[in-house]
Amino acid sequence: MAQLADITDGLQLRSVAAAYLLVDELMASAARLADFPYLGRALPEGNFPEVRELYVGKYRLVYTAGDFQVDIIAVLHQAQRR
Repeated sequence: MAQLADITDGLQLRSVAAAYLLVDELMASAARLADFPYLGRALPEGNFPEVRELYVGKYRLVYTAGDFQVDIIAVLHQAQRR
């Protein structure tokens, strides 16, 4: 995902270890969604109950949840506009 690559590229300029840790946390959270697709809350700014969000530290995973599939739509820093 291009957004994740951009985030880690920027973070690597400051700390390679922090970038790897962030990727591990985001990937672990995304993997948890495979087992618990409704773990995150429905997006408050939309009328689409299948679109959900899960916060991982300062980052927000935006995804669609279905019975058999979870698709990550975006990875956003909390400072980014919605």
